Amino acid sequence: MKVYVIHCTEKGRIPRLTPEQAQSLKEALGKALAANSGVRYNGTMYEPQTGIGVCDWDAPSPQTVEDILRQLGIPYDAVVAVQPLVL
Repeated sequence: MKVYVIHCTEKGRIPRLTPEQAQSLKEALGKALAANSGVRYNGTMYEPQTGIGVCDWDAPSPQTVEDILRQLGIPYDAVVAVQPLVL
């Protein structure tokens, strides 16, 4: 299932990270993914000046992604299962 994490309000925006913070987050995310088979983090797209962004995941459910985000202390506004809009 494709799951997007939305970061758009002041509470949920992506903070600026130092190189050390980014490395620490990368390592923690790697451990969380290793403990959650069937979950794949595909990356984050964001606007650096505002911190507004979207993270792309493949997971069994949105709840699985929410659990990982809470475990890692990552702020977010919404976690939603998405599908392509067929036009």
